Amino acid sequence: MSGGVDSSVAALLMKEQGYDVTAVHMKFWTDDNVAVDANGYMESPENACCSIEGVSDIRAVARQLDIPFYVLDCRDYFKETVVSYFLQGFKDGETPNPCIMCNRMVKFGYMYKKMREFGADMVATGHYAKIITDGNNYSLVKPKDTAKYQTYFLYMLTQDILAHTAFPMGDYLKPEVRQMAEAFGLRLAHKHESQEICFVNGRNYRDFLKDRLVESFIPGNIVSTTGEVLGEHVGLPGYTIGQRKGIQTRSTVPLYVVRKDTEKNNLVVGTLEECSKKIITIMDPVLIQGVMPDIKDDIKVQIRYQGRQLEIESLSSDNDKLILTLKNPEAGIASGQSAVFYKGDEVLGGGIIKMIQ
Repeated sequence: MSGGVDSSVAALLMKEQGYDVTAVHMKFWTDDNVAVDANGYMESPENACCSIEGVSDIRAVARQLDIPFYVLDCRDYFKETVVSYFLQGFKDGETPNPCIMCNRMVKFGYMYKKMREFGADMVATGHYAKIITDGNNYSLVKPKDTAKYQTYFLYMLTQDILAHTAFPMGDYLKPEVRQMAEAFGLRLAHKHESQEICFVNGRNYRDFLKDRLVESFIPGNIVSTTGEVLGEHVGLPGYTIGQRKGIQTRSTVPLYVVRKDTEKNNLVVGTLEECSKKIITIMDPVLIQGVMPDIKDDIKVQIRYQGRQLEIESLSSDNDKLILTLKNPEAGIASGQSAVFYKGDEVLGGGIIKMIQ
């Protein structure tokens, strides 16, 4: 439980279904560079997911539901697996997704080890996703609230994990969840949601990177795809593939970040056409059903959260990677992000994007 309305109502629903419920809060690492708010006051140096207010809210909910409440100190493990991954990715010129790594290693990794120590049978969360069971086979699908779906971040869940997971939010719209919280008298029924990267403590993530990757924020040349120097960048980690705004060049036409040349410390920019690619190499794929998706079944791929689903021309496997060819070139495909396969509302799996052509 994070202290938000979704995980609180998830606990409420599981309790109403007759489960023996224990509230567990995972305390994550947070940036120790305390931010200053608009009025000049120092903000709390707490992770957005792990604030004192959030813990207080969870304790109040646990008291209302009459369930035990525990706090797990995951700060070191979270820093080692999620924050380090995030920093190393930008250092290597990639655009890593920390939420996917958090789900994989912490919420559905570390937590499942603790689940067994607790002697529990399953973990319930406030994620907006749904699990469909057919005998001993489990499928991950989009929830009722398709505007809130979080299945993109959950493609790495295996059959074993899905067998021991519950997503109570899957059958409800967000307004319905708030109504249930209000009807039960939960004080956080209308609590504001945080959409930021939790561990940057309310700061712009680029400022976080500047503090943590000082050696990588070295000014260099902005060059065209033919090598012509067009301007100067402030440091490669400050840019993402497909970015248009914030690129200072003398060009009179719109230019986009095509790639980051970490060896020469050059930011390579080009036209939208030059930024658009078709062939993607996907590393360490996870396939929920354990089988390769068949593109004849109208399989589509999504390469960014809330991005549109793209049509596939071909898909093949090569040892521990997948080679994906899109039907049409797509702009802004970034190494480090995830490619997630869908068949309608069902998630088939995905992996980390490593090479783009």
